[in-house]
Amino acid sequence: MREFCVQGVVKGGQVVLEVPFDLPDGTVVFVADHAPDDVEVVGPKGPPPPEVVKKLFLSIMKRNDLLDDPEWRATIEADRVAATEKLILQMAGMWADRPETADPDKWVRRQWGRDE
Repeated sequence: MREFCVQGVVKGGQVVLEVPFDLPDGTVVFVADHAPDDVEVVGPKGPPPPEVVKKLFLSIMKRNDLLDDPEWRATIEADRVAATEKLILQMAGMWADRPETADPDKWVRRQWGRDE
């Protein structure tokens, strides 16, 4: 039996092949997260085209509304910055009212065993 490799992506928990590939029912297949060096790769080789990367990226970010937006990168960057700032504020807020961190220098010295 000839060994070959076909590239695909997982969508909805199912492997979706990038090229149509007809196999008879009952054919045993092996799915791996990489192509072994000793088998022939069937289908596109190299990185996917930019429009495919854009579609996949926006799908992961759940921002398919930006598919036709020429300024999609700027919009995504603004979203990323806003989400990062929100996360930082949330993390800081978790510690804001804790009595052990009222004096951060004292708390660190105590943690390091240098309590005076």
